[in-house]
Amino acid sequence: MKRWILLVVLFGNWWIWKVFSFNFLTGITLVFVTILLYRLTRKYTKNTFTSFTILFLLLLFFQFKTTGISSLTLLSNDDIRVRDMRLREYPPLKIPVGWWFEGRKESIAFFRILKNFSEVIDPNLYFFANHPRERVGFIEFEKFHFVFIPFFLLGIFKLIDQNKILYTFLSFILSVLLILTIGNYNPIGPFSLFPAISVTTIYGAEYVYKKFF
Repeated sequence: MKRWILLVVLFGNWWIWKVFSFNFLTGITLVFVTILLYRLTRKYTKNTFTSFTILFLLLLFFQFKTTGISSLTLLSNDDIRVRDMRLREYPPLKIPVGWWFEGRKESIAFFRILKNFSEVIDPNLYFFANHPRERVGFIEFEKFHFVFIPFFLLGIFKLIDQNKILYTFLSFILSVLLILTIGNYNPIGPFSLFPAISVTTIYGAEYVYKKFF
């Protein structure tokens, strides 16, 4: 285990320090969850799994409490204006196709979930401060330096190739599911995804180190 690689990825980014400055307890939890997730990918033990599960659930709770919850169905005045404008573009049919796609709560919730999903999985959000698709009403900031991108991408393939993707994938999915339902209005971003992104990057960096050094 190249501990220095873990430390460089874990602390060599702006995101972790942003979290610490926002809330020290959340930052500490984030560090321990990341280390425990890395240890789980290396070797499963009951104690490690139990500790990781408890702290990860705590991290999800912090994500929930610090996020400005946005309704999946509630429309603002501007949303209503846009919806009505789109409805007028549909042809006048006896079957209200336009209302099914634009007006029903199920449709509104579906498209907002898609929007949340597209935002949270966008690499630009993590490596380029969401440039050039900065969002109105958000304080965008670069979470990881862009030099980590090749290690992150390589890490995905190495985790899959070594059959070590399970716990990283589960932590990623659970975080994404939470953010899909509550939205992404958080001053420090979707930080519950930090452990999965960090561990994946660590695996990529370790592979490069072993390959060339």
